[in-house]
Amino acid sequence: KQQGIQLVFVVMGTLVPDKAVFRLASAPAEDHVVRLPSYNYDLVATSASVLERVVDVSMWVRRAKCIINLPAYQEVPDIACVPGYELMVPGWEEKSGSVWSWEPRDGICLEDPQIVSWRRSTLACSPSPEPPAQAVVHAYSVEDKPPQGTTAEVQTDPMVKVNVEPSAQASLDLVICVNVLWPAACDRSPSARYHDHAMSNLGTLMHAKSFVENLASCIHMPKVRLALVSFQEVSQVLCPLTDDLGTFNDTLGSMEALPGEARF
Repeated sequence: KQQGIQLVFVVMGTLVPDKAVFRLASAPAEDHVVRLPSYNYDLVATSASVLERVVDVSMWVRRAKCIINLPAYQEVPDIACVPGYELMVPGWEEKSGSVWSWEPRDGICLEDPQIVSWRRSTLACSPSPEPPAQAVVHAYSVEDKPPQGTTAEVQTDPMVKVNVEPSAQASLDLVICVNVLWPAACDRSPSARYHDHAMSNLGTLMHAKSFVENLASCIHMPKVRLALVSFQEVSQVLCPLTDDLGTFNDTLGSMEALPGEARF
């Protein structure tokens, strides 16, 4: 934490006390600890909740309208409700005649300076909107008569209104640590204890792998790199930071449960 690393914990069950986890998690601890009673809960929604805490998303301008030529703009919920002429922003490409298609890509689109938290809804781009009816910026100089309904006075409210959309996840090195150890019971023979716990924890590890795999599938590589660490009595880096999802998932699939006590 002193090195600026953000620590988020996903805790299953009640064996680990809140005090221990809260001491290790980044501040504020209540925002960096996700606790679930069991693996029966929605792990897809939980993985999205974890990513919302650690992954940021850059934005780019998709549509814009203005009635005067000002460099500033203001984001609005529904640009269709804003009066004025449509502005054909970079990212719209003419296919044939009057047919236009939204083809966003790096180096072409006007990138919005804001960075927002990742949301599950940003996994896939929204459907391409209808192209603007007119690709004209309605501008006037101070010597000209302003359009009806406007004044030539200096206005503090930006006159350029835009809709923005997620472009890509921000660069991030995300290290996923998985507890692969399980405690042994003390009231049965060693062979019986080992068999029962091995069967139980094999299922638990499968759930944990499923959770991590779903989380990894939401990552946009190569902007975000993933690493996999198993914390045991001595922690082990199973997969160094990589931007290859196949390599990460192969390593995750080969991870095995081991007997022992987990040590943070």
